[in-house]
Amino acid sequence: MEPTAFVPRVQKPKQRKGFRVAVGLCAVLVVLAALGAAVFTLGFKRYLVPSVSMEPTLQQGDHVWVNQLAYRFDDVEAGDVVILDTPGDAPSDVGLIVKRVVALAGDRIEARPSGGVYVNGRRLDEPYLAPDTRTRSLPLQRVPDGQVFVLGDNRDQSQDSRVFGPVDEDAVVGRVML
Repeated sequence: MEPTAFVPRVQKPKQRKGFRVAVGLCAVLVVLAALGAAVFTLGFKRYLVPSVSMEPTLQQGDHVWVNQLAYRFDDVEAGDVVILDTPGDAPSDVGLIVKRVVALAGDRIEARPSGGVYVNGRRLDEPYLAPDTRTRSLPLQRVPDGQVFVLGDNRDQSQDSRVFGPVDEDAVVGRVML
């Protein structure tokens, strides 16, 4: 028997565990960034404020970012500033308007002679209004199921639910975020 020659085994260099973790982390971050971009693109949109009806909160010509997915996962709440489709009865030539939700389905709303807005018998605290703002033309009424009552912050210059009545929750496009 002839002796066999010793042939050293060639070992592959060991991959570092840290390198594999870093590559995996980068892949996860890329996927998350792509998902985030898709959600932002589909869920957020920039709108132009078309009128003075929300002054002093929003000025005519301001750009606002609207979360269009907000109400797919959450309910409209009183106090939300929203973008909504202009109701058919509204005297407006723009397709979308911005207003503040002040009452929800089932609420009773009215403006009393003092000029204050009352929901379910309690006066609304409205720190967003300009000083001495009075709300007129709002007799006691109940907001129907599936609808919300919206007002502009600039009450004297706003075409809102006092004019066209409560609006369907489905007409709300999204919540103003920025």
